[in-house]
Amino acid sequence: MKKQGIKHVLHGIVTLVCLAACLLLLQEILRDKYWKDVGGIVNSFYQQPQNSQDIIFLGSSNMYCTVRPRQMLEENGIAGWNFGSSAQDIEITELYLQLALERQTPKLVVIETLYFPDQELNPGRDVWGLTPLPFSKEKLIWIKNREGNWRDTLPYIFTFPKFHDRWDSITAQDLAFTEEMKRNACQGFIDEQGFLNRDTITPQRPFEPVISEEPSSLPEKNVEICKRMIARCRQQGIEVVLFKAPVADDRWDQQKSQAVRALSEELGVPFIDYNEEALLQQIELDYSTDFFNGGHLNTSGATKVTRHLGQFLKENYFP
Repeated sequence: MKKQGIKHVLHGIVTLVCLAACLLLLQEILRDKYWKDVGGIVNSFYQQPQNSQDIIFLGSSNMYCTVRPRQMLEENGIAGWNFGSSAQDIEITELYLQLALERQTPKLVVIETLYFPDQELNPGRDVWGLTPLPFSKEKLIWIKNREGNWRDTLPYIFTFPKFHDRWDSITAQDLAFTEEMKRNACQGFIDEQGFLNRDTITPQRPFEPVISEEPSSLPEKNVEICKRMIARCRQQGIEVVLFKAPVADDRWDQQKSQAVRALSEELGVPFIDYNEEALLQQIELDYSTDFFNGGHLNTSGATKVTRHLGQFLKENYFP
């Protein structure tokens, strides 16, 4: 009787594992082109040889639409990889940093700061940053720590309901998902070393910083995460630079910039805000030609920022 009970338990475990595998395969098939593109950014990183990068770039879509590591390699001789992702808030950036340093030993980590001032968690948005990451123990532990229990980790892992309306548009290419196809889907990101190439031009109004006399500060949770990331890097002999990509919408303002700058000065790391008037003039950013949309540069704008940032990093970290 006891052996029979163990047999039933093992049978149940095998059934659950098979069901989970089928669900993971199903959501891979159902993912639309956008999600496969976003996944390609992460997958291309994992295809690189270990310990091959001098710089790792981290942050949200503001990062992977702004920094062109291929250009930096050609102009400055520095090997780097853009390991950004959609909606990569500071908590998710910490996970990306952990995973990146398991494979690479860079001299420098550069972090985009859009989400540093965020006050609250946003689970619906955070799925975007977590979904492209491969299934791993580190990812599971991170989600469990975020949610506090294992039950609430499931929506982060089994994301196929997000793509349920694609049943009628599945093609043979979706069904013939292979490692070779995955590599081919990543080729553009491999060529650009993680940067998302966008040539669309959407004219924007120049950035107008909101000015207020109210004191600026960052959430304590975010400050602690930033301190942990910098401490982790310093323990491994890695330097850190913070920067803010240019924007033309209201997701950034002078108060947020002041708060991040104050933290950077406290921690002894540089902060470069490409929304400051002097820098905008120096890189000759053109709001009529250099934006894909209000929150993201196109390739023309990214080329201008990368040229300036590459020169700064070359002079200060790779002389």
